[in-house]
Amino acid sequence: MRPSCLLWVLALGCGHAGTGPADETGTSTETGVPPAPRPTAPSGTRTGSQDAGRFGIAVTTVPDADGDGRPEWVSAASAVGTMRQGAVWTGSGLPSSDGAVVEEDAIARGEVEMERLGQALANIGDQDGDGLAELVLGGIHMGDPRRMHGGVRIIWGTGARNTLLGDGMMEHSGWAVASSGPQREAVLVGTPYRRSADDALDARGFPETLGRVYILDDLQASALSEGSVGLLEGAGSWAGFGAAVAGTDLDGDGLDDALVGIPNGASTDGTIGRVVWYAGPLTGTRTIDDRDGIWEGAPGDHLGFAIAADADLDGDGYTDAAFGAYKAGASVDDAGAVVVVDGATRQVSGRLAGDRTGAMLGASIAMRPLPDGRAELLAGAPGWRVDGRRAGAVARHIGRVEGVVSVDGQTLLTSPGPRAEFGHDIHARRDLDGDGTADIIVGAPGWSTNDARTGAVFFFQGGTP
Repeated sequence: MRPSCLLWVLALGCGHAGTGPADETGTSTETGVPPAPRPTAPSGTRTGSQDAGRFGIAVTTVPDADGDGRPEWVSAASAVGTMRQGAVWTGSGLPSSDGAVVEEDAIARGEVEMERLGQALANIGDQDGDGLAELVLGGIHMGDPRRMHGGVRIIWGTGARNTLLGDGMMEHSGWAVASSGPQREAVLVGTPYRRSADDALDARGFPETLGRVYILDDLQASALSEGSVGLLEGAGSWAGFGAAVAGTDLDGDGLDDALVGIPNGASTDGTIGRVVWYAGPLTGTRTIDDRDGIWEGAPGDHLGFAIAADADLDGDGYTDAAFGAYKAGASVDDAGAVVVVDGATRQVSGRLAGDRTGAMLGASIAMRPLPDGRAELLAGAPGWRVDGRRAGAVARHIGRVEGVVSVDGQTLLTSPGPRAEFGHDIHARRDLDGDGTADIIVGAPGWSTNDARTGAVFFFQGGTP
């Protein structure tokens, strides 16, 4: 273990915040601070092109690529095509009306059956210095259909594209993807079902799957193993090491760091999720014992299912982190929670706690930068009930999260319809309409239109600063 390794334990069910007793009534240090502008209704909606296509399963944005002065939104439908190959669409600016994406307008399509292209998306910045941003698309069953390696497809700003494949049987490379952090020196590729090197069997007689994260820096290679400058190797069979990844600079040293989720981490006390921090430089092979920090959840909470660490929530100059634990809940099953880590101390400051059965708060997380230097925390709850039916919602909180903070029903974004899985994914990094405030994009892959469950993406205007 590295000398600087730290351990933080989170007893989510008991309200322990890691830095002292939590306030069970719920507190916020932002009392008296005027709220930032909050969108109240979608400005527009885009629906999918195929029944059960899962449009909206992943959403992101890229800087202006077509010269119109506006960023582009990007969304995937991982199950479209005759054999669920998957496809990805993009559009310019903030939609102000509703409409369906056109099948022929997809910028990328899966190439083999069950490829699931678009399972994960990320803007990885300008990797080749031509002034245009690149996209990375995860496809968990890319490659030989009999082996389903998984991998990633790079969409270059020029429109060129190439594919990098995993090399293990059903390892699900591309389950999660992210830029490595502010410097964008590499791409993180989560591979949660990577088998052990000797193909050992676990105690149940199943192949031992330890998981891996590739630190990919050669995007022109043909294989992930060939294009990687570093590897992060997991431990614990079927723990899900790499099911969520995020790039950040948590210690402020100017080097990209990696945060890796292990939501199914095994324990004699039940499934305890974990998030592991690896400080840069992200080179060479490192095991979980070579970590720089680890945060552990409570039994059954699945901490690390989602991670965000790209904004300063409280405006103190340090990047903060948030981890989703979508099955957390001491007295309410699967209510969910989001654990927030203060960037200045790297200690847990508090948690945003759900209180509704099956809401799954923390299944997705995003941070929306605000004009005053703070950021808004957004947490997806795709199982949230609206009018008694599972529909989905996005909880919101501005500023520092301290102690146990309840979901604010006055600022909640809720799904316009049932079974939508509204909040399955969220993105809120860019100002799509040029009003000075980042806008919110919410994926709802279960959304139904007429008789087809095509999925949808909802756009919310950020407001005037």
